[in-house]
Amino acid sequence: MNYPRAFLFLSMLLSCVFAAPIPDCAVLDLEGAGVDSTTTMVLSDKLRSEVFRTGAVRLVERSRMEIILQEQGFQQTGCTSSECHVQTGRLLGVSQLLAGTVSKLGASNTWHLALTLIDVETGAVLRMADWTHAGNAEDVMSDGIAEAYRNYLGSHPR
Repeated sequence: MNYPRAFLFLSMLLSCVFAAPIPDCAVLDLEGAGVDSTTTMVLSDKLRSEVFRTGAVRLVERSRMEIILQEQGFQQTGCTSSECHVQTGRLLGVSQLLAGTVSKLGASNTWHLALTLIDVETGAVLRMADWTHAGNAEDVMSDGIAEAYRNYLGSHPR
């Protein structure tokens, strides 16, 4: 483990936690491009685990999100615009929404993750981060999600 990096990550996290009240956040399923739906779902669940593990936000559980959106008759599939994300966040009653994409570029096995945090009230993009790696899906699972989320945490102070 790289201790200076871990210390930096921990200090950034603590400064975020003590700087403001903990916001309510929903993590949408990642949109996939060139990635099968099972892999996309597994990576989405890994992202939720990373978000929850930090304690930086109060996370709305995925099953609860699905129930609320079904009750409202809202289809999340294909929801990629900022306006759609804001509408989703409002239906879920959260102040922040984390959305993202995972893509695999052709036969090169190059993966790209992109995360965007949106303020539901204003529609403003609060943070963005990405991660690119040549490797396999297991690398994305073991390293990519955590690295992209660490980049997201460090991209802007809360």
